[in-house]
Amino acid sequence: MYSANKTTGISISKAALWEAAELFVLLFAMPLAVAYSPVRVPKFPVLFAGAFYCVFRLWGRVSFKELFRRPAAGWWIAPLARAAAACVALYLVQEFWIDGQRFSLIRERPWLWAMVMVLYPVLSVLPQEIIFRVFLCEGHAKLLNHPLARVLVGAILFGWAHIIYAGYFAAFSSFFAGIALALNYEKNRDAPGALWPLLLEHALYGQIVFTLGLGKFFFLTR
Repeated sequence: MYSANKTTGISISKAALWEAAELFVLLFAMPLAVAYSPVRVPKFPVLFAGAFYCVFRLWGRVSFKELFRRPAAGWWIAPLARAAAACVALYLVQEFWIDGQRFSLIRERPWLWAMVMVLYPVLSVLPQEIIFRVFLCEGHAKLLNHPLARVLVGAILFGWAHIIYAGYFAAFSSFFAGIALALNYEKNRDAPGALWPLLLEHALYGQIVFTLGLGKFFFLTR
């Protein structure tokens, strides 16, 4: 909403336009460029570069120490419950919709599966949560000044970013995961240690995907 003061109103409008442009370039155009680049683009360097940019943009405005503080007791219960529900849903999707090899990674390449279980939370989950939850919510308050807007825009952009992987399943499933993760952050954003419930829930989603044998939808890249 514009302020009664004309100058202030113009300032807020320009800030919102800048935030919209930043989101468009970083979270819409860049995944599109990576997905359809004529040469293969390494995904992790791009992801970490994006996360470092987000930290730089938020430095001094967001207390990362507070985000990583010890959270309140029982912080893990809700993420664990949602991950269990997601596990059942993904199992049923695989059973009745997707013609895939169940538990193929853990059966055929157990060492790779173990590496994914350990490294995925650090190499993939952490930078994604900094970008799609902390940066999107805390760095775009002029544009996304309502919880519903933050949840929907965050989920759409989170799903869209997964077009860098072959097929539609990654983007489609990531949209619904993005809703759950955005709601998680909205609930905990003002509490100490707000990142820990996010990291746990996101890590569990990915570990479930790779354990069930759906990792091919996230490994194969354009």
